[in-house]
Amino acid sequence: MTSYSRLMSCLNKIEVMPNIETFSDRKRMQKLAYLIQEACGVQLGYEFGWYVRGPYSPVLTRDLYESTGDLATPADALSPLDIQRLGTLRDFLGADVDSSDHLELLVSLHFLRTQGERCGATKEDIIHVLLEKKPFFSEKEANTYWDKLERILGNLG
Repeated sequence: MTSYSRLMSCLNKIEVMPNIETFSDRKRMQKLAYLIQEACGVQLGYEFGWYVRGPYSPVLTRDLYESTGDLATPADALSPLDIQRLGTLRDFLGADVDSSDHLELLVSLHFLRTQGERCGATKEDIIHVLLEKKPFFSEKEANTYWDKLERILGNLG
């Protein structure tokens, strides 16, 4: 089972049609893959590092471009726990599942939080770093999506 085919199965379960036509579409695929793997714990096999728009996997980008003929082919079975977690993620994301900007904010917070917790950073520290890196988001948006992230993680836990 490849990382890519597992991702396609996951996207199918959260009712997302894969698309890489625009920058926003590609960003959305990156952010959803990150959430599926890092927040839901569904192992896809991608490594994510920080890039301009938050967590990013160059290998995922390569896979998406190399597989453009079969973007929507879910092939791999998922465990009952994976399916449950993906359903929870889909329910909590709501309309945000379609917004690459909201997903960027959510996954950036998750990434910075994960990194920050290792060195004892507070919520305020993490939001401060986020706003330095992404000044186009407001403090209110950051706090709103922090709370949303808390709810998602609490229900996936």
